[in-house]
Amino acid sequence: RGGWAMGAATPASPPSAGHVDLSMTRRALEGLAAAGMGPQHTAMQEARGFIERCQATDGGFVYSPVELALNKAGCDDAGCAGYGSATTDGLLAALAVGVPPEDPLVSGPLRWLQGVHRLDANPGIPAGRLADFGGAMKGYYRAGAAAVFARLGGPEGWREPLVDAVVAEQQPDGSWSNAELLQKEDDVLIAGGFSLLALAAALA
Repeated sequence: RGGWAMGAATPASPPSAGHVDLSMTRRALEGLAAAGMGPQHTAMQEARGFIERCQATDGGFVYSPVELALNKAGCDDAGCAGYGSATTDGLLAALAVGVPPEDPLVSGPLRWLQGVHRLDANPGIPAGRLADFGGAMKGYYRAGAAAVFARLGGPEGWREPLVDAVVAEQQPDGSWSNAELLQKEDDVLIAGGFSLLALAAALA
């Protein structure tokens, strides 16, 4: 309850939640907030509950509280571990529903993200069957991290290294492309979009 999904041929109905995830939810919430929906709206309040259910056992966020196999850092009997891209989505979703920076729903995951931040891969994804998602989601993570840090503060001096890392991977024709195919960041439109979003936030 409170989240959004990619969509399905058959709408989900209780008790099945269907495929709901933090990535889609963040974008729906940012759109609603941009259209003027305030934090007191029922949709925003229910969305906060969904965001809270996406909190990981280690302080970050996970992709989905119902599609556990899709959480890239893995899950066990104790719960699911957080990772970089999901945590950027969680933080940006929380801001969209009006959660203030000092609220533990924002301040805790922000500290976690600042501590694991890296530029060569999506942080928090361990070795094992999902390890390739580290490199394959590098652009997605950079764009999300830049948006979060620009609004909430990042590790000391985060801007210049991020800009340098993105610019260093630009091709002679002006495009970007990830060598990893797994998340379609090899597509110049996708990789270029993430790169430009990261640069725009870091250079703002």
